[in-house]
Amino acid sequence: MPAKKKEIEAATEEAPAAPIKAPKKTATKTTKAAAEKNTKAKKTEEPKAVEEKVEKKTKAEEPKVAEEKVEKKTKAEEPKVVEEKVEKKTKAKKAEEPEVVEEKAGPKEEKKKAEPVEKAAVPRMEEPSAPKLVEPQPASPFPSDIKLYGRWDSAGILIEDPGLRPYINLTPILIPKSGGRHTRKQFWKSKQHIVERFINKLMGVTGHEGKHHKFSSGINAGKAAIVVNAMEDAFLIIEKKTKKNPIEVLVQAVIHAAPKCEITAVVFGGVRRPQPVDVSPQRRVDISLRFLSHGSFNNTIRKKRSFASAIANELIAAYNNDIKCYSINKKENIERQASASH
Repeated sequence: MPAKKKEIEAATEEAPAAPIKAPKKTATKTTKAAAEKNTKAKKTEEPKAVEEKVEKKTKAEEPKVAEEKVEKKTKAEEPKVVEEKVEKKTKAKKAEEPEVVEEKAGPKEEKKKAEPVEKAAVPRMEEPSAPKLVEPQPASPFPSDIKLYGRWDSAGILIEDPGLRPYINLTPILIPKSGGRHTRKQFWKSKQHIVERFINKLMGVTGHEGKHHKFSSGINAGKAAIVVNAMEDAFLIIEKKTKKNPIEVLVQAVIHAAPKCEITAVVFGGVRRPQPVDVSPQRRVDISLRFLSHGSFNNTIRKKRSFASAIANELIAAYNNDIKCYSINKKENIERQASASH
């Protein structure tokens, strides 16, 4: 028994000298220290790695940015460079052009000078050509520039009133007599020359006063040759007095003597009252020619004055817009009555 107790005590005493869990505690401490070191190393390495990545990115991006800047500069500079090149080329061409022209002119002159020498040196025999048959053309009875009575040109006369331009005909004509070719259709009288229309008014209208035929002899007999010759004499008088184209004087007199409004009768409830109305352009020309013809004829009644001088005086007074002449006075009376009846 005592031997067994000694063995047990010896075993208990030896057991604490070599504990089993001691190495585990050292291992855990070492692993924790290693883990802490690793984490510290990782923390220290992380910013370094980030910095390295940023540096790599910046290094990789730097050439791209530089290339973009260079491209932008080149794009911005390209048109300037192209313009400079074009300017240089144009300047060079301009500087070269006169030389080229001189060079071209030189050989041409030499050729021109050299040609007659060659022809004189080596004459060429030309074959005789067959004679060409030319038919004789009949001579035109009218001159190339047709003028009224062979004296006055109707081209280039300006009609100031735009409403009367289509109704005052100034086509070139030699003698103001068409033989009634425009009487077949209504309103074709505007295709007649204005001088011929005035002559027709002088032949058939001057003998009338209202609805009564008062004068039926002389120029009112319908003989066209008498009035045509009187018109030529009147134009010669106008040319001497005014130093202007008599056709232009006639046109301006027609414009001044043409009324713009007149009176017509309107019935309301059995009562007639005057109503002002506008006048159409064609009627304006007709009324103006009637007033001028009446004024011309009235200056010859019981007066020692030729018919040509009476026509000339009336046309000159209407051209000057003189209120004392017959045509302008009648026009002013009609317009005054129309304005009073509003």
